[in-house]
Formats: sequence, structure tokens, C-alpha cells
Amino acid sequence: MEDIKQQVKFTQPTPNYNRLAANFGVHEVKSSINFLFIISIIILVLAVGGWVGVFIYNKSLVEDITKLEADIQTSSLELSKKQINSNYIYLPRQVASLKKIIDSHIYSSQVFPFLSAITATNVQWTKMSLNTENKELTLDGITESNTTFVEQILSLEQEPNIESLTYTDPVSSDNGVSFNVVLTLADRVLMKTK
Repeated sequence: MEDIKQQVKFTQPTPNYNRLAANFGVHEVKSSINFLFIISIIILVLAVGGWVGVFIYNKSLVEDITKLEADIQTSSLELSKKQINSNYIYLPRQVASLKKIIDSHIYSSQVFPFLSAITATNVQWTKMSLNTENKELTLDGITESNTTFVEQILSLEQEPNIESLTYTDPVSSDNGVSFNVVLTLADRVLMKTK
């Protein structure tokens, strides 16, 4: 058997790597791996560079914001000083004008205590209207009798805070005697008492 082995020399063919590489595109694979490795390194460098850039830009923005806030604070202080100085110049005139306005202000709520003081005991006011321009107070009232109506009219005529008085004739019904009165009030009734 050894003879046969020696005669047939069993030999393995040596592979031709260049031919195999060409058949299977190994050179192309190696070059594409190199290309991908270079691209990934470039992407990594760009990502790190971008992160560093954002960090530095953020720091710059924070500094700019701090400077702007300080400028705004300084400007607002200067502006408020100017406003205060200009307001002091006009303050006495403004106070005088305000006092004049308050003194001439009409207080319609002053009518209620006045009306309560001049109303007779058995008279009820059912409707009231106040015209501040003409100082007219229009009242619809009801009372139990003509006598009470006359007493109310006499009381209103004697009141010094009423400049003029007009009234309608009383109308009797089952509910009592109804009437209408228009009073022209003195200025002091609608002004604030001191």
C-alpha cells in the first residue's frame, strides 16, 4: 500500500488566492469595509465637533442673555427716573385738577337719604328716575288717601333743597291714591357733603 501511496502522491492543490479573491470580489469587500470605516470615523468626528460647537454656542448665548438683561435693567431704571422727574413737575396741577373733579362729581346715592328724610309716613314711592344733567328727580308714588297726598306735597314745597316742584293730580283706585312728582333738586343734594 505504501507503494501505491508513493506512486500516486496525493497532493493538495495550493489555492490561488488572487484568483479566488477576484472570483468572490474580496478586494471589493475589503475596500468597501475600509470606506465604511472612514465614513464612520468622519461621522464620529462631526458629531463630537457638533456637540462641542453647541456647547460653546450655548455658553455664548447665556453670556449674551445676561448682558441683555443687565442692559434692560439699566434702561428701565433710567426710564423710571425720567418718568418720576417729569411727573413731579405736573403733580401740583394734577392734584388741583383731581380736587376740582371730585368736588364737582355727582353722587346719585345722596338722593336716597334725602328722599327718605322728605317722605311722609304713609307714602310709598313705586318708581324713581334721576336725570343728573337737569337735576330732576321723577317719582311715582302711592298713598292711602288724598289727605296724605296733600301733606306730602306741602312737605316737598317747604323743603329748601328742592328748587321747583311739579305734580299730577292724584288718581284714586282700590290700591290707594297714586300720583307723579317731578322735583328739581339743589346742587348740594347731589354733591358730596363735607
